[in-house]
Amino acid sequence: MTCISSPSPLNSDQFIPVELRGFLETLECAPSTDAVWDALVALAQTLHLPVVHYEQAADFHNWAQAHFVRTTLDNRWVHSLVRQTGTRPLLSTRSAGSPGRLTPWGLGPAYAASPARFQADAPLPHRLAAELGLRAGLAIPLQGGQAGDDAVIIFGGPHTRSAFDLLMSRHGWALHAAAMSAHARHSRLFRAEFVQRNHLTDKQRELLRMVGTGMMDKQIAHDLGISFSAVRQRLAAVQQKTGAQNRAHLAALAMRAGLVSDPMLMEGGETRTICLCPGESGDETVISAAPDSMTTAAQ
Repeated sequence: MTCISSPSPLNSDQFIPVELRGFLETLECAPSTDAVWDALVALAQTLHLPVVHYEQAADFHNWAQAHFVRTTLDNRWVHSLVRQTGTRPLLSTRSAGSPGRLTPWGLGPAYAASPARFQADAPLPHRLAAELGLRAGLAIPLQGGQAGDDAVIIFGGPHTRSAFDLLMSRHGWALHAAAMSAHARHSRLFRAEFVQRNHLTDKQRELLRMVGTGMMDKQIAHDLGISFSAVRQRLAAVQQKTGAQNRAHLAALAMRAGLVSDPMLMEGGETRTICLCPGESGDETVISAAPDSMTTAAQ
């Protein structure tokens, strides 16, 4: 995949660290979620942060809904956690993953009141992670544009608190910017990879798109030139592959995967509506613009 950067009127080298600039340029060309993850890990390694953990969940208040985790931690961490607790391998906490949180926080034994307190009070995932190298870490909460896009990215390593504080004073803001950009790119690609990830055939993909547009089975059968029963069989196969429980769930998946347009973003023919909020006055002006006319109404 070839990317051509557009010329910039500013010399970003003057205010963006070279590591971050290179990361962002790599991210622009990332063709897959795997490539985004590889770039994130490579950036962390250049800053002497061997541990990177990325978890994305539909609902951080319900651990069973966590659907995606990437981590550089040894597989022994995952296996030990599942074997000992029977839970999914999450490092965040309920308060840390609460909706609306934007402030990063430190974690690991380096940020505990004392090593003994950490061993006594820290959740098992944190203690296991510490044994495998996450002595000090920066957890960055990330708010997504859609439901299910909220996430946490953690950077860390076997550092003392003083060493890690110094490292973060130099690179913390760059890591924050990198995490936000990586999550935005990863989320977009993750949705785009829905068809491939669920092993949908071209026919099943088209069927899912048609369901997403609101078409009923008889109309789908007519448009595809197949029987009503064949449509039902294909729908059942798609539900089995995707885990969808009903037709409404299938339609939601179609929109989520980008197979159909978000109804909130659908264009209204030739008419455009622009809402202007002029600041101090607090009044909102709605402008409806058609090709040959424009009307304005103050709300």
